[in-house]
Amino acid sequence: MDDVDCRGNETHIFDCPHNGFESHNCYHEEDASVVCLHDHCSSNPCEQSASCVQDDYGYFCYCPESYTGQNCELQNNGNTSCSRNYYDSTGNITSPFYPEGYGARLECNYQLKIWTAKKITLIMQDFVTEPDQDFLIFGEGPEVIYEGPNVISITGNLTSLPLIERTYTLANNQVFLTFISDSIITPPRGYFHITYTAGKQ
Repeated sequence: MDDVDCRGNETHIFDCPHNGFESHNCYHEEDASVVCLHDHCSSNPCEQSASCVQDDYGYFCYCPESYTGQNCELQNNGNTSCSRNYYDSTGNITSPFYPEGYGARLECNYQLKIWTAKKITLIMQDFVTEPDQDFLIFGEGPEVIYEGPNVISITGNLTSLPLIERTYTLANNQVFLTFISDSIITPPRGYFHITYTAGKQ
């Protein structure tokens, strides 16, 4: 095929105008391939007038500071230490009031949305929670889920573990983290500090 002139609304490459099969003056250095992607942003999935970005995994929304979630549907009531979005390729995630201890009855949602990434590595630099009562749950993708084969749940004191045992790499450009504390905080109160790095390979 030569002089292929697709407009973007075709359902198949053969629907694009071209010079006909086996009619060309091409050489192999002019070879090209086509990848067809569904335009997830065309349905305007992002709430709060957030911008939608199409990527290799689907899409993500650039949420205003006071909102988080896959489609910016979760409001953090201005408490960005408990729930927020991260778009930079490296950064720090900390529990509310860190390095002081966190409070009771928390459900904090953190969303990593890094357009150019192929993987994201999390390192639990400082992680102490009340064992089997307060949990950090995380996994690949934008949607917060609490259990499943690719969901990781951690609790207790990880700070003293070897670095390799508190390092997690997820093969996606979006990662969700949800921290939940119970209704009673037993002294000493817990805390966490997580660093993340996005990789392109």
